[in-house]
Amino acid sequence: MNGLGGLNKSDNGVVIGLAQLQLPSVSTPGELAAQTERVCAMVGKARRQLPGMDLIVFPEYCLHGLSMDTNPAIMCRGDGPEVQAFQRACREHAIWGCFSIMEYNPHGMPYNTGLVIDDQGE
Repeated sequence: MNGLGGLNKSDNGVVIGLAQLQLPSVSTPGELAAQTERVCAMVGKARRQLPGMDLIVFPEYCLHGLSMDTNPAIMCRGDGPEVQAFQRACREHAIWGCFSIMEYNPHGMPYNTGLVIDDQGE
């Protein structure tokens, strides 16, 4: 934002967008894949709607909603398809993204993992 309250980025400024989405209900791998696609589509929408945006931030549990289901079949992995999809979306749309996943923990309850992915998909 600039000093006049507009949406034009100031010199050395950073424009951050906060995504809102309806809480999903995910209990199957297919539902997880569909929600991943929705989040990735919103990355592209953020870029199209506000080309000067530098970072799009998604809410905690953007993939799993408030589900307490810890079925390993729907837990994410750091190198899994959901994270790879987020990386691809950030790279394709040249935008940084902040995401939250429920990451598989072989020793107990899943990790609530936060991811920040740069515009190169790293």
